[in-house]
Amino acid sequence: MPKPLQHIYAESDKLQIMILATDLNYASLLNDNLVEHGFIVDTTANMRLALERIRLRNYDLVLFDTGTAYASALQTLRDIREFNEHVPVLLLSGKNEKDMILDAYRYGCDEYVLTPVSVDVLVCKINSWIRRTKEPETDDTTPLQIGSFTFFPQEQVLVNGEDRRRLSNKQSRLLLLLAVNHNTIVERRIILRRVWKDDSVFAARSLSVFISQLRKILSDIDGVTIEGVTGKGYGLMTNK
Repeated sequence: MPKPLQHIYAESDKLQIMILATDLNYASLLNDNLVEHGFIVDTTANMRLALERIRLRNYDLVLFDTGTAYASALQTLRDIREFNEHVPVLLLSGKNEKDMILDAYRYGCDEYVLTPVSVDVLVCKINSWIRRTKEPETDDTTPLQIGSFTFFPQEQVLVNGEDRRRLSNKQSRLLLLLAVNHNTIVERRIILRRVWKDDSVFAARSLSVFISQLRKILSDIDGVTIEGVTGKGYGLMTNK
């Protein structure tokens, strides 16, 4: 039987996948094979429960096996896209009818995968889709200008003449990610993965605290603000 859903606190950069499958035996097989390939996997046959978990966690990818519940699967796919437009969704189906395939794409799947499919091929598809959504690494060796201050990421300090503002390691990593993407909203899932190595609800609450701390540190620097977009992320906005 598939392993029950559980809270996962990522201690590494392992990729996290949700498997939603109506066939419990197939779901269990997929689960075990993907775990063997190094993924962190949540598995369920309950579409409502899957939606709740996808809302709470930022998965790298969703594998959705429609089984015989094709109409319900399409509605669930539409529900996912109402609150998450970015997570790759691979729809697994044994149905090869043109209209069904077109409907799946219209409802928001990223790739329609005909089954049976070998695990090796499926893993290649998973890695390919995730690679398209991965963000580049940030360079922490180059000083960055933030308003009238120079930010030295490795030293974890903001400097303007005699004014030196020390940052904690996590404050510095968060500021670096926002600074190299200044005037752009960085998605919350990217921030959590890069800085916290964890995208649980508890990490998201911690992120809010650290954003407040940075806003206070930067509050008197002219032309520099940290803006937030509800449900999306944060951005360091500068007039340069």
